Amino acid sequence: MSQNVLDSGEGEKGKVMSHELVVDEVGKASMAYVGSTPWHGLGQRLEPGASIEQWQEAAGMAWEIKRVNCSYLPEGATEYMQNEDKHVLYRSDNHKPLSVMSPLYNIVQPGEVLEFFRDLCEYLKFEMETAGVLFDGKRYWALANIGPDVKVLDPKDTVKGRLLITTSCDGTTATVGKFLCERVVCANTLAVGLAERDGTVVRMRHARKFNADDLKAELGFDISELGPRMHAKFDEQMKDFRKLARTKMTDADMVKATIQAFALDGDQPWTYPVEKLMHKLHTKEVRNVATLAIGNDTTAQLIGGDLDGMKGTAWRFVNAMTQYGDWDNGSKTPDRRLERAWMGRFANRKVDAFELASAHAKGDKLSQHAWPIEDDMLVEEALRQPKRSGR
Repeated sequence: MSQNVLDSGEGEKGKVMSHELVVDEVGKASMAYVGSTPWHGLGQRLEPGASIEQWQEAAGMAWEIKRVNCSYLPEGATEYMQNEDKHVLYRSDNHKPLSVMSPLYNIVQPGEVLEFFRDLCEYLKFEMETAGVLFDGKRYWALANIGPDVKVLDPKDTVKGRLLITTSCDGTTATVGKFLCERVVCANTLAVGLAERDGTVVRMRHARKFNADDLKAELGFDISELGPRMHAKFDEQMKDFRKLARTKMTDADMVKATIQAFALDGDQPWTYPVEKLMHKLHTKEVRNVATLAIGNDTTAQLIGGDLDGMKGTAWRFVNAMTQYGDWDNGSKTPDRRLERAWMGRFANRKVDAFELASAHAKGDKLSQHAWPIEDDMLVEEALRQPKRSGR
């Protein structure tokens, strides 16, 4: 093991743990990280500045995906027959099968995901932060810090920028490159970079051969330019965050925005009949996010909610949605929570919340619509805890 490895989480050898990180026969979890211990406490901790080769070894990504024709044994036959229209993808290290795909499916190797960051770390001073493998090798990712933390309004309320590359080899996801932001005080993954309209998210389907330079270009930066366009995206996002922190939202607007964020695409909840609106208002998701946003419930505190720029602002609403999506959504295992935060349904809800807050900051307020329920009742119902049935 590399001398840059400082310590290693341990699990039951050779088993896939509940968090879906594989622990091999010597007790090594398929993940590496720098800094503080991650969500599940497993993995190899590396020193800052470790090489890509050291990351590949420590993260359990030092293997390749191989492919062979599918074989089958017809009933009564004595010899296997080949199906050239389907390929079995398998790991080169332990020969475990990963998926059955078309010959046209283009594989992105685990090493290619890490190699993507080599020149970014060398020339742009990115810092690798975490990398690993989930679901026995079917999905793998790498995440790098793109620069120093930047404050919103309060010196204690800072945000760090990151670049995430993630892919799969079983057809469940494309290769995705996206910019993320994390609010440092609570480790919430904010909505920055999750909307695809501005080029901060790029998806490359496996029908297309993976090319790291193409992905970098589509993300909007070029090594020869030392990345000014990439950092400009983060700078613009920080301006948006500061604007939200200076934009007031009433309690009623917080509730209305929460209902809108969880409405079906294209729905206008102010047009709902009262019964349908009340049903939406009383769902667990809307209650919990609205409670965090308004901040009147001592049992559900918004982390960092007492900092400047948070009380009664659009910035607080965005952080209420991100805290619920990242930490309070009921995911039973940390890897599921991580997947929801980065890629799943709650990632989309965070996009919706950010867009609603931004629209509010520009004057497009939900309170301009004639809702069928008075504002005071909306807030009262959102904060009212459901009755618990007795035993």
